Amino acid sequence: ERQAAVDLAATLGVPFAGLWLDCPLETRLARVGRRAGDASDADAQIVHQQAAACEPVADWHIVEAGRMPSDVFDAACAWLAAG
Repeated sequence: ERQAAVDLAATLGVPFAGLWLDCPLETRLARVGRRAGDASDADAQIVHQQAAACEPVADWHIVEAGRMPSDVFDAACAWLAAG
């Protein structure tokens, strides 16, 4: 899926900047454990499956996502603006 995004941008002739949102496993588990009444059906098992299956992509910029959403957004925007 990630490569498809890169390929689509190349096909369309538009720039692509990959952002990888990463946060500690404990934070992800805590967030999933607090969910109630939202659209996601993710649980601790899915968090563990994702952690085992997904590695950051070498040429994507890693954004620490274990903080407030507004801080994550600001960090991503700052990196994109600097690029």
